[in-house]
Amino acid sequence: MACIDALVKMNHRAGFINGEGDGVGIHMDIPKKLWMEKLANVGQNPEIANDESFTVGHLFINRSADVDHIKSQIKQLFKKSGFLLIFESDRVTSSNALGPIALRQEPAFWQVALLPNDNVQLSKRLFDLLIEIEKNENVHVASLSNFHVVYKVMGAGDILPKYYHDLAHPFIASTMTLGHNRYSTNTLSNFFRVQPFSVLAHNGEINTIAKLRDEAAMIGVPLTNGGSDSQDLSRTIETLICRYGYSLFEAMDILFPPIVNEIKAYPEHLQDLYTYIREAWGHFAQGPAAIISRHADEAVFSVDALGLRPLWKLETEKRFVFTSEPGIIPASEYTGEPKPLAPGEKIGLTWSGDVIQVLEYEQFQEEVYTRFSKRFDITNFRKRLDVPKLENHVFAFAPTKVHNGQYAAFGWDREHIQLLEQMAEKGVEPIRSLGHDAPLAAMDPNRKNLADFIKESVAVVTNPAIDRDREMEHFSTRTVIGKRPSLIAETEASYVIELSSPILIEGKIGNDCAPQLHHPSYDQVVHSFQKKTISAHPVGDVHGRRNHPAGATTPF
Repeated sequence: MACIDALVKMNHRAGFINGEGDGVGIHMDIPKKLWMEKLANVGQNPEIANDESFTVGHLFINRSADVDHIKSQIKQLFKKSGFLLIFESDRVTSSNALGPIALRQEPAFWQVALLPNDNVQLSKRLFDLLIEIEKNENVHVASLSNFHVVYKVMGAGDILPKYYHDLAHPFIASTMTLGHNRYSTNTLSNFFRVQPFSVLAHNGEINTIAKLRDEAAMIGVPLTNGGSDSQDLSRTIETLICRYGYSLFEAMDILFPPIVNEIKAYPEHLQDLYTYIREAWGHFAQGPAAIISRHADEAVFSVDALGLRPLWKLETEKRFVFTSEPGIIPASEYTGEPKPLAPGEKIGLTWSGDVIQVLEYEQFQEEVYTRFSKRFDITNFRKRLDVPKLENHVFAFAPTKVHNGQYAAFGWDREHIQLLEQMAEKGVEPIRSLGHDAPLAAMDPNRKNLADFIKESVAVVTNPAIDRDREMEHFSTRTVIGKRPSLIAETEASYVIELSSPILIEGKIGNDCAPQLHHPSYDQVVHSFQKKTISAHPVGDVHGRRNHPAGATTPF
C-alpha cells in the first residue's frame, strides 16, 4: 500500500527508541471487497458491505480491565442506539509484530460491523454512540464510521501490515488514505494517543490547547479525559460536523481562520465571512502545525497561519499526495513541481467514486462562503474591521497632567517611565538581555505594577524562530467587546465593537488622543454601550412616556 510505504520512508520522524516508534497509523476507506469476504466467511450476505449505512468499528480495550464485561456493555449500547451487530472479531492482529514497549501496553483490539435500523442522522448517532462508549476510560474508539476505518499501533510504519491482518490482504484498497508517524512531544505515547484520529492527523503541536479546550467546552464538545492536543482538536472538529451539521470544509475554516491582515485584503463577501468566524470562534487552534483531515467524501490539507510546519502537494499520473517531505516519491514520478503550502493555505478535495475534484485555496474559500452564508446572515460583518466611530464623551474631567505620585500609586517608578519615554520617542524597543532577575510579582514584597502579574500561558515553539515582520503581521492584540455571534443557531445581532488593542485611555486625555491613535477612549466605549442598552430597554413612567435612566451598567 503506497501510504504505508511512504510512512516507512519517514520512520526517522517516528520518535525511535530502541527501534520502536511512538506510533503510526492510517485512516482509509472501509475496504468493501475485503468486508464482503469477511461477511461471507461468517454466513452473512456479503452484499451488506455495499450498503451505504454499513458501519465498521475499531475499538481498543485495556487488557487490565475486564474485557469481556466491557464488550457486553458496549453490545448493550449498540442495541440501545439502534444498531445490529453482524460481525465481531478480536483475532485480526498479531502481537508478535510488536516491540517490547508496545507489548507491555498492547490493548485488546475489537473489530465490529454494524447495521443501523434506519439512516436518520446516522453521523450524529454514531458520534453519540462513540461518546457513550468512551465514557468507560478503558476504551478508545479508533474509528466508528460508515465511511472510514483507522488502523494504528505503537511502532514504525513497517509494523502496520505485520500487526493488522487486514492490511496484508490483497483486497485492501482506498480512494483516500491519511497516514501519520507520531513523534510524541506534549504527552506520553500509548495506543490510545496514536494518530490519525476520527477526522485528522497533524504534525507539530497545538500550543493554544488550553484555550481551545475552554472554548470547546462552551459549545458542548465532549473532550477526552486526559486526551492529547491532537485528540481534542479532532474531537472539536468532529462535534461541529456530527452534532451541528457543518461540513469538513467549514469546520476547518472555523478552527483555522485567516489572520486579520489577510482578511482585510479579501473581497468584501469573504471579509464578511471571516470576520463572523473570528468573532464567533477565534484563533484558538494555533500551531505550528500542518493538518491532514478527512470526513466522508471530503478532505482538507492545510498549514496553520504561522506556516512553520511543512506540507507539500505532489502530483503524479495516478494520485495526489500531501506530505511533510516530498522525497517520499521519486522525482521521476512528478507531473509538476512540488508545491509547498503557504501559511494558512488550505486545499480541499471532494470525490465521488474515482472522480476527484481539487479545490485550490480561492475555490475552497468560495465554497466555504457558499455553505456558511446559508446558515447565518453575515452581511456587512466586515465593517467591524474598521476603526469604530464613536461620539466624543468624557465622564469626568480628571487632571490632564500625571504626577509622579500617581505613577507610584500604580507601581511605576522613574526607571519605568524613562524607558517608556525612550520607546515612544524613538519608536523602537531597547535591546536587553533575556530572563527576569526579580521574584514573581505574587511573591515580591515590593509594590508591583498590575501588568507584572500577567503572564503568558503559552510560548510558541518555532523552528525557525519567528522574524520581526512575521510577528508583527501574525500576532494581534485585536479585541472583541460585546456578545459573540453564535456558531450553533441564528441569533439576533448584538452590538459589538472590535478594537485594535484592549488598552483604553480614560478621561479627557483618552478623548484627546483618540483621533491620533485611531482608537476610542474608555469613556467613548462605555458610553456607546450605555446608549445601546438604554435604547434596547426603554423605561416607561406612569404617564406612558419613555424616560432614559441617568446611568446604565455596561454589558461587558
